[in-house]
Amino acid sequence: MTQTSEPRGTRIYAHRGANREAPENSRQAFARALALGSEGLETDVQLSRDGVSLLWHDRTLEKLGLPEARVADIPWQQIADAAIARGWHGLMTLEAFIAAYCDPPDSPGVVLEIKNRMGEPQAHQERNLAQALVLADPLHHAGLIVSSFHAPSLDWARARCPTARLVRNLKADDNIAALRESISLQPFLAGACLSIGQLDRASVDLLRGEGKSIAVYTCNSAEEIDHALTLGVDILISDVPAFALARRNGQAADEARS
Repeated sequence: MTQTSEPRGTRIYAHRGANREAPENSRQAFARALALGSEGLETDVQLSRDGVSLLWHDRTLEKLGLPEARVADIPWQQIADAAIARGWHGLMTLEAFIAAYCDPPDSPGVVLEIKNRMGEPQAHQERNLAQALVLADPLHHAGLIVSSFHAPSLDWARARCPTARLVRNLKADDNIAALRESISLQPFLAGACLSIGQLDRASVDLLRGEGKSIAVYTCNSAEEIDHALTLGVDILISDVPAFALARRNGQAADEARS
């Protein structure tokens, strides 16, 4: 079994909750992830037409029987009704999520990915981010990270909320030059979230040299999980958090015995 450099330093976050055991980004998925021992939750934030921040990943509402509709096109209550009609129980607003998982003193770590959708007015995108920053006040939850693939959103968030821990998500086809440029143009970033396919020693050394944290998505196979653990990332995001925890804890036990 592969040895890890910092097995106890890597925290396992459930990607959209335990999404293989319950509908993704639902109350049931988050509860199940925590019951399995997940140390953090990753989720996605979009804004409904009537200004409600809700947890939804996809570009459309096809999973709720609305294949042509985006979250921004539909009022919250209509989205909630469509979810119930499809048996998608436990769909959450960001406000309900924060109340459930960010207020207790022993609350898990949280990564809020703020979605930016092409074709949406900039004002709508900025309102999505602004509302998320208000609801998930980083001063009240030290384990909260706000992330985005959209660099201008992170600039805007920095100006509005300088205390927020902001992380840039890198796409799977981004290379180390893109990572270096991101760090150079946005030195305020707390870290970067890399695709498991782009995670390597060079990117880790670059981020560590700049004092940045490292998250990686989405690690599901034994090889992917072990690779992230070996490189000592801070946050490992997985669709199979129980499996990832078992790999990490098993490797820690192996190291303790050696």
